[in-house]
Amino acid sequence: MWPWFLTFGVLTLTTYGMIWHSHTEFRKAVNDMSGLICMRCGYVLKDLHDSGRCPECGEPYEFATLRREWGALLGCTLGSDTMDHGRSSA
Repeated sequence: MWPWFLTFGVLTLTTYGMIWHSHTEFRKAVNDMSGLICMRCGYVLKDLHDSGRCPECGEPYEFATLRREWGALLGCTLGSDTMDHGRSSA
């Protein structure tokens, strides 16, 4: 019984670590792009106009709305150098 439990525990912890790492990397990528990523398809809109349609999927966007939505989804403030998790940097 012990080897099965040990194997299950190791696999569970490994899976949790991989999920946590990928989530952290995703948050960093969204923050690096200042939240200017299409919510529908993930296309980087950083070098486009402040509003328009995503060239990849046609979804309408506005930069202010994207930053607010990604920030709410990830629980952080976007557009700054660090993710401050909703706390003001002042």
